[in-house]
Amino acid sequence: MFAGLLKFFPGSVKVKILYWLSMLPLRLLRWRGVKPFDSGQALGTSVIRYYWEVFLTQHRADIQGIGLEIGNPDTLRRYGGSALAQAEAVDLSPGPQVTWVADLSRGWQLPQARYDVFINQYSLHVIEHDLDALYHSLRVLKPGGVLLANFVCQSTYLNGQASGATQVWHWYTPAKVSQMLAQLGLAPQHYQLITFGSYAGLLTYFFDLPTEAMPAAELARHDPECPLLVAVRAQRPAEWQPLYQPRP
Repeated sequence: MFAGLLKFFPGSVKVKILYWLSMLPLRLLRWRGVKPFDSGQALGTSVIRYYWEVFLTQHRADIQGIGLEIGNPDTLRRYGGSALAQAEAVDLSPGPQVTWVADLSRGWQLPQARYDVFINQYSLHVIEHDLDALYHSLRVLKPGGVLLANFVCQSTYLNGQASGATQVWHWYTPAKVSQMLAQLGLAPQHYQLITFGSYAGLLTYFFDLPTEAMPAAELARHDPECPLLVAVRAQRPAEWQPLYQPRP
């Protein structure tokens, strides 16, 4: 009988009905206070990582020359390929692929104006002095160099669960990110900001379900009231004059 009723709906509406019905048990569990299934680690591709990969694919042409990344240079190499002349990494702890051991918020030892691109991903929200870290993310770029950064709006991680996490976490809105960029001397023409997220994406994320379980239409949907990730492409101006500068 239910299948017979579905035939009266357009295909896109059928997908939504079936998707939300399949999620209904999870929604009921959430209302009863049940925790996520796998403590912050999705079984497949996390929806936030899916959104970020969409953004990186759109800006693949920026990933060239000498690049810097947080942790290890795997993302640089994956998206830059032969366009990269050199791939370096910065992290709090030494490692086989870490070029610079530094706290990005106190990153004065990082070279000035060295990089053509800096991929700063999944880190700013766990850095106590995030504006200082963002300042150094721009300082290390050559004039015209590109920062590709993401700002997490919500997270399933608990304090101290992520490597290098502090007790101060930041959750971002598009307005807050724009304000931070303005404090660092970037006018709107110097950056592009896009938000990713939807109600379905939020539910999928907080229950640690993979994007492979979501219909393509839901993955492409954007609900401005429900952002999960803010992604930014910022270009260091030739005459960069930040309004804010951290103390050495």
